[in-house]
Amino acid sequence: MNEIFSKIFRYIPKETSFKLFGLTYFIILIGIILAVFLLSYFLKNKSDNVKQKILNISAITLISLYIFDFFVQPFWAGSMIVHKLPFHICTAVGVLIPFVTFNKKFDFAKTAVTVWAVICPLIWIVLPMNVVNGNVRLYSYPIVQSYAYHVIELFWGVFMLVSGTTKLDWKNIWQPIIGLFPMALWATIGQELYFPDSIGENYMFLRTDTTGIVPHWLFIVALFLGASLAIALVYLIYNLAIKKITRKGVRSY
Repeated sequence: MNEIFSKIFRYIPKETSFKLFGLTYFIILIGIILAVFLLSYFLKNKSDNVKQKILNISAITLISLYIFDFFVQPFWAGSMIVHKLPFHICTAVGVLIPFVTFNKKFDFAKTAVTVWAVICPLIWIVLPMNVVNGNVRLYSYPIVQSYAYHVIELFWGVFMLVSGTTKLDWKNIWQPIIGLFPMALWATIGQELYFPDSIGENYMFLRTDTTGIVPHWLFIVALFLGASLAIALVYLIYNLAIKKITRKGVRSY
C-alpha cells in the first residue's frame, strides 16, 4: 500500500514546466480568476438555501483537502511539511472558514475572514512562489493540491460577497484590519514553536530579512499598511459594484 501511494503522490524532481510569468502561468491565472468570478455570478441568484449549501460544500471540501494533505505528505515529501501548518494566513483562514460557515457564534469574524479569503489566496495565485520554485511538473500532486486549496478558498470568499451572505460596510472596515493583529500573534506563536532561532518558515513574513535597506520594524509597518490598503481596495471594489448594480436595477424598474 505504501508503494502504491508513493507512486501516486511522489515528488517528481524534473525540470519544472511551470515558470512564473510564462504563458502557462498567465493561462492558469486568467482562467482561475474568470472561472471563480463567473461561477459566483452565475450562482448568485439561486435561493438562499442553495447558496448556503454551496458555501457549506466549499468549506467542507477546503478543510478536507487541507487535512488529507497531511496524510499524503510522507509519501511525496518523506515527512510532514511544517510550512503547511496553519500559521500562514492562507492556511489559517482556511481553518477558520468552516467555523464561520457552520457556527453562528463566529459571526463576529465573518467579515474579516471573508475579506482575507479574497485577498490572501488571490495574492498566492498571482505569485505562487512555492510551486514555481518547487522544480516539479505542473500536473504533480504538490502543485495541483496547492492550486485547488487556494482556488476553493478564493471562491468561498468571493461567493460570500456575491451571494450577499457578507456585506462590506465602510463603517466596519476596521474589523479585518484590527483582525490582522491576532493573526500576526498566531503566526508569531508558530514561528517560535518551530523556528525560534532563525528566520525559518517566516510565517506571515514577520521575520523577513530586509537586507539592511530599512529597519525591520519599518518593514513590519509597511507590511501592515499594505495589508490595510488591500482590504480598503476590496471594500472599494465591492461598494462600487453594489452601487452600479443598484443603479442598473433602478433604471430597469
